[in-house]
Amino acid sequence: ALKVYEPATVVSPAIEQGFFDVPTGGVSVGGALYGFFWTAHCAKGHGIRPSADAPLMRPKGDAACPENNARNSVGHGVMAHSTDDGRTFRDAVNLPPGFVYTIAVNPVAEGEAAGGVLIFGAPRYRASVPYLAEATPASFSDPKRWRFMAGRDASGRPRWVSYQEWAGNFPDASTWHPPQGAGAQIYAPESDREACVGEMSITWNQPLKRWLMTYNCSAGIEARVAAEPAGPWSA
Repeated sequence: ALKVYEPATVVSPAIEQGFFDVPTGGVSVGGALYGFFWTAHCAKGHGIRPSADAPLMRPKGDAACPENNARNSVGHGVMAHSTDDGRTFRDAVNLPPGFVYTIAVNPVAEGEAAGGVLIFGAPRYRASVPYLAEATPASFSDPKRWRFMAGRDASGRPRWVSYQEWAGNFPDASTWHPPQGAGAQIYAPESDREACVGEMSITWNQPLKRWLMTYNCSAGIEARVAAEPAGPWSA
């Protein structure tokens, strides 16, 4: 018999979902199901290259993709929650700058004894390296209460900043620059060819006691491991 699979739908406020406007991940926090959605992305966008200092910068627009806030080659990320087992999602909120293609991990559910909810977001699909944010279960539903990894201090420890420090004061999202520029990425890519994260998954591997990151790159599926979610991540 033919089975029909309905896409996850964000109903309040409604967002565009379809070809290349897709859910990117989900996480359970405090008994609620949250979904991350990529939207405002042109079905036939222009090719984009890595741009660590200006990761939301858009190419020049044309009739196929106007490169405006409604439709562009970078897209836009939102988060919403579901109370009907993922059939519909409500109360959509904009994700912080740079968190366009986004996933999250709840360490408690992954077998860790404790820890905040971890949010990883790639700003340029298959042309960037993810950023990392952290929230408590109580603050998770409000991205403006998250804290963000904005590089490392002199001893190599992660340096965390508030939403206000992370977002800055930019008149347009496309002009946003992350604190510390490329240093805000969770690892430094070996080359521009390796700034290529798309379709990512980050999980805690209990037997290995390591975080495992897998993602689609231009040459195929790649993997990295780390003892801590903030890194350092392997080659």
